[in-house]
Amino acid sequence: ELIRYAYPHTRSHARPAVDLARAWYVEHSDKLGSCSDFTILDALAPTKLGDANAPSKSIADYQLPNALPDELANKQDRHGNPALTLIDLL
Repeated sequence: ELIRYAYPHTRSHARPAVDLARAWYVEHSDKLGSCSDFTILDALAPTKLGDANAPSKSIADYQLPNALPDELANKQDRHGNPALTLIDLL
C-alpha cells in the first residue's frame, strides 16, 4: 500500500502533479519469461479516448485496463500452469 504514497513525493518542477492511476505487479512462471515484457506493458497501458492529439485534461480522458487481455491471462507455460500472475497493487 505504500506505493500509492511514494510517487507524490517524487515531484519535480517539470511534473508537479505526479500521481498513480494504476500499479501492477506481473510475475512470469518461467524464469526466462513467459512472453515479451513489451506485450505486457502494451496490454496494461492506458488508451486515450477521443482525439489522440488533443491535450489531456484528466485521467477521465483515458481507458484504464482492469486486467490482462484473455490471450495473456489464459496463456499457459510449458507445464500447463498459468504463465503470468497479475497483482493489482492499488
